[in-house]
Amino acid sequence: MATIDKYNKAKKQLVLKGFVLVVVVIGWFVLLFNPISSDIRSLNAAIKSEEDSLIAVEKYKTQEEALQRKIKDLNIRVEEWDKSFPHRKELVSLAKELISYFASYGIELIDMRPSLFELYALEHAGNTVAGQFVSKQLLNMTLRGRYLNLGRMLERIDQLPFKVTVTDVAMNSVPNERPELEIRLDMFLYVHE
Repeated sequence: MATIDKYNKAKKQLVLKGFVLVVVVIGWFVLLFNPISSDIRSLNAAIKSEEDSLIAVEKYKTQEEALQRKIKDLNIRVEEWDKSFPHRKELVSLAKELISYFASYGIELIDMRPSLFELYALEHAGNTVAGQFVSKQLLNMTLRGRYLNLGRMLERIDQLPFKVTVTDVAMNSVPNERPELEIRLDMFLYVHE
């Protein structure tokens, strides 16, 4: 019987030690492993979030640099655009430049309204306006030249260093001078005040 008591006592100790071991394992899991594991998951998520934020910041930094370059380029283009609108006080020189432009294509100026004298008066007339307001000056011209020369000239008129808009073109053949045309050309010349 003593062996049975020893056996029962050993069995009870084994069950008790097993129970204590299970409680210790559960306690270790609940008190140590699970919180540390949860903290590690939280830290990994925070690291991932910070990495994503860092990537986003680098992306925004790259985009900002690209936008700054674009702004600089646009400012340069705006300055160039503004330079293409000469001052009203340059009307006579602009008209002379147009006349030499026509001549470079073999087109002769016969008449211009307003005339160079009237343009000179317009340059110096009126009040000057502060700011950069653009106005347009209508020029009615009578020209003489060949059809192909007129076409080439009109095709390249946008290459002038100032802005003009051709609003009307009318052509009549010159009697007894077959390839020559009399050309009535109306255009706006844009200047700032």
